[in-house]
Amino acid sequence: FVKAADGHLWELDGRRKGPIDRGVLGEEEDALSEKALDLGPRMFMKRETEAGEMRFSLVALAPSFS
Repeated sequence: FVKAADGHLWELDGRRKGPIDRGVLGEEEDALSEKALDLGPRMFMKRETEAGEMRFSLVALAPSFS
C-alpha cells in the first residue's frame, strides 16, 4: 500500500493486472494512519482470512538501524 502524490491510497498486488485505488487520504494522513489502515491492510487481511488462507509477501522500504 502506498500513498500517491494526489492523496490516493494504492494497493500493489502482484496477483492483479494493475494497482487498485483504495480511496483518498487527507493531506495530513499517511499510509500508516488509521484511515489508511482501515482502507488498506485491515481490509486486505479480512478479505484473505475470509477466503480461508492468509498467504502474502511483504516488502518495506525503511532506514537501516544497524
